[in-house]
Amino acid sequence: MALRLPAIERKEQVLDVALAVFAVKGFHDTSMNDIAEAAGVTKPVVYQHYESKRALFLAIIDHVGDRMIDVLTAATSGLTDGHDQVEAGTVAFFKWVSETKTHLSFYSTAEHKTTKSSPLQFARCLIAPQRQSLH
Repeated sequence: MALRLPAIERKEQVLDVALAVFAVKGFHDTSMNDIAEAAGVTKPVVYQHYESKRALFLAIIDHVGDRMIDVLTAATSGLTDGHDQVEAGTVAFFKWVSETKTHLSFYSTAEHKTTKSSPLQFARCLIAPQRQSLH
């Protein structure tokens, strides 16, 4: 079993592990047992933090989207010229993509096995919660 962690750290660990497991196996072929085993915890510990596999999957989408928005915000926040913002944001986005291959594997596996969505639809899923919070 894994080292006893504070609840917030355990929840984050389960989220990160689930991202990696979903990236390899896809949504339908992943069980909560698979995630628990990979995290080194019991299945009840996973359910303590996420009420269902779907809830965990949606939390991952939010988490990945938040990370992407943070990277883009950090890259563009100090710039005032629109052209510079677009250029810096584009460079930051592709750097983030190259450094977070698991996130893209997760998307690719999730896309083909669960949602049959396009990359544009997936991007909208990632950005929609952040856009709503701005209004």
